[in-house]
Amino acid sequence: MTTDFISQLRLDGRGMVVLGAGQGIGAATARALAQAGAKVLCVDKEADLAAQIAAEVGGVACVADVTRREDMERIFATARESLGSVRGIVDIVGMAKLGPLSSFSDADYEWQFDVVLRHAFLALQIGGPLVAECGRGMRGRSHHVRRVDLGSGLSAQ
Repeated sequence: MTTDFISQLRLDGRGMVVLGAGQGIGAATARALAQAGAKVLCVDKEADLAAQIAAEVGGVACVADVTRREDMERIFATARESLGSVRGIVDIVGMAKLGPLSSFSDADYEWQFDVVLRHAFLALQIGGPLVAECGRGMRGRSHHVRRVDLGSGLSAQ
């Protein structure tokens, strides 16, 4: 018997949350998940970008600042309401302020910390239990949270 590997990659009807879905890698990820059959919650800080990609992929737009706990709670409440269950979270949020460490202010550090780490902590703390509720998927596959990290802009100069 031949294994149908392509069918094993299908995400038909599975709820997926894409943080940073409005452009670039996030938009491409939302498109790929939708092509694989997933129901996608497209999260972006910019309303027009969230709406545009959600319309394109037949998903749900969610406008939020992922560095704020209240917004992250609303993201996953919206996901549960609109997707039914959350089978996965793809985190494409991240940005770097470039420059030597000696030129960074406390505000620069706090911004960088929020954008790179705080939002990821919140996503796992608030969204992780929703993914865990799904248990193991078809054929015993587990569900996952993925983070795409493009690196830091800090240097020791």
